[in-house]
Amino acid sequence: MKCKYCHKPAGFFSTKHKECEQKHFATIEELRKIFSRRFFINESKSSFTNYNEAKEELANTISSGYISDDIFDGIVTDALNDLLKKKAVMLDYIGFKTFMFSIPEHLKQKVLNTSHYNDFWANYFFLKFLTLQNDEEEKIKEYQALMKEVKINDSVSKSINESLLLVLSKKINEYLEDGIIDNNEEEQISKFLEYSSLSDTATLYKSSAYQRLIQSLILRDIQEGKDVEKRLLVGNLPILLGKKEQLLWVFKDVKGYEEKTGRKYVGGSSGVSMRVCKGVYYRVGASKGHSIEYQYQNDLGRGVFIITNKNLYFIGDKQVKMGISKVLSYKPYSDGIELVKDGANPKPYTFVGFDSWFVVNAMQLLVE
Repeated sequence: MKCKYCHKPAGFFSTKHKECEQKHFATIEELRKIFSRRFFINESKSSFTNYNEAKEELANTISSGYISDDIFDGIVTDALNDLLKKKAVMLDYIGFKTFMFSIPEHLKQKVLNTSHYNDFWANYFFLKFLTLQNDEEEKIKEYQALMKEVKINDSVSKSINESLLLVLSKKINEYLEDGIIDNNEEEQISKFLEYSSLSDTATLYKSSAYQRLIQSLILRDIQEGKDVEKRLLVGNLPILLGKKEQLLWVFKDVKGYEEKTGRKYVGGSSGVSMRVCKGVYYRVGASKGHSIEYQYQNDLGRGVFIITNKNLYFIGDKQVKMGISKVLSYKPYSDGIELVKDGANPKPYTFVGFDSWFVVNAMQLLVE
């Protein structure tokens, strides 16, 4: 019989030479080490940058170790997956990505469709990217290009953007702890959005973090007496703004309520005697009934809550317009606000479905 490795006679009832098998497994281990080291900065002695170059450079090793194409491909994909799992600190991301995208499509899918591939780019790589300093412009450009390429995978792109939005939210909240975001902080956030490519995604504009950022910048414009209209673009506004009236914000899907006073009749009696049992009578008092008032919330429907530099509007099943200077008092909530309008009979209006932080701060700045 022939040796399954060298294909030379191996003797009766034998399918392999012991030395051939030892060399085969030793070569597998050697190739694994080569690929494990290849993508570490300042450590690899291999020159290959893609799959074909690797096969060419390692041809002698592959041949002498009796390594088939399938075994070689398995070594390559296992090595790439292991590096992704380890999240190596000194990994050459550019070289790693270049090689990974050069492997045959059927092998590439064995890497791209794994959870650790997604996790590596979304929860590790971008953190490395965000630690770059402003003077590392060339490195930043490399990382930007790399990020755009790995975002070709929709799942990875979504995960990266979600992770970046978490970092953005944390950064914005930190800046807001000491008041409104200043010019320097705005510049830092702008660079973050540029470097991360978040500014090109629809997800950004829907995020609460980005909305809080724009709201803070609008508050700063009000404080500095600047034009705020450049910060917000809204189409098909359901109201006509007055002269010198500027739109500040629009909250959608808001529930509105108006406190109303109702009346009901209670306590009336005609003084009729009722026989309870034989020989026993109970006489109901002849006191007069009277009308009492009670408060209830009248539903104004669901609609939009609009803030301008002069008025507050609610456009739902019913409409409410309230001049900011006419707000007698307010009570903020984490999910809405109660406003009392000044007048002959002040009554509260409650609007639910948004964080009242922006409304309260805008009103305070506008009435100063």
